[in-house]
Amino acid sequence: MSRSLCGLSRLALAVLIASGVGTILVAGASPTSAADSPKPKPPPGLAPVAPPAAPVPSGAIRPGFDSISYGGNDDLTYPCTGEVGCTPTAVALPFSMDFYGNTYNELFVNNNGNLTFGSSLATYTPYPLSGSGPPIIAPFFADLDTRTGATVSFGAGTVGGRQAFGVNWPGVGCYDENLLVLNDLQVLLIDRSDVAVGDFDIEFNYGYVQWDAGQASGGDGSCTRERLRESQRVLASVSAAVRRNCHGYATTKPAPSVDANGSCVTPSRNPCNTYEKSPTRLIPPIP
Repeated sequence: MSRSLCGLSRLALAVLIASGVGTILVAGASPTSAADSPKPKPPPGLAPVAPPAAPVPSGAIRPGFDSISYGGNDDLTYPCTGEVGCTPTAVALPFSMDFYGNTYNELFVNNNGNLTFGSSLATYTPYPLSGSGPPIIAPFFADLDTRTGATVSFGAGTVGGRQAFGVNWPGVGCYDENLLVLNDLQVLLIDRSDVAVGDFDIEFNYGYVQWDAGQASGGDGSCTRERLRESQRVLASVSAAVRRNCHGYATTKPAPSVDANGSCVTPSRNPCNTYEKSPTRLIPPIP
């Protein structure tokens, strides 16, 4: 039986419920690529609703996993940064992963907050992952723009003495070269072959989240939709450093997901084995 695990911080759950990002899913047919049509520029004079307060890191980001730097770009995949003729290259993993019955030894690091298997992904506006696109692990699937400001880094390391591979988006802005608001996020893949061959943990970590949608994807001048604003108000009273791990088991699609109550569930809707340091409900259900 293939084992799939999602390790989500509390902030990850809130962001996932609030904006539809932070997703682990196996997908099928290819979606429309960002390259299929010109990417729109934001309307002239699109002003931020209100400048946010300076971000305060949660302490959830694990140090390291930054031996390789990926240059600034918009909508591309490592190692491409806009040069003509560049071909995305899969990055080798330090261990083999069994992801829903398929064994992977490499993956693609995409600038827009996600990792994919088998092919790269240039899409900048999140789409429903129930049946489109390559297999994907997405800590924050949105229009991240690293042409200015911080850029992506990744590399191997260890977590709890186990081999791991991590990717960091350390305080990155949104399209179109907007650094008024920043997101600090990390995804870790952790070898758990001690449990069974090919098993691994997935851990999403968030330092802070100030935006949820690029300006070509429905975001305002602060790259924010009202739905995220509501979650930010609730998160002000929640410690983002408290982690919540959900271990879901599945052999068929769809992958485990998080429901409106903040519970990690399997496709049969059975709750996973979980533990929490606090029973605080993150945000109210969103219609």
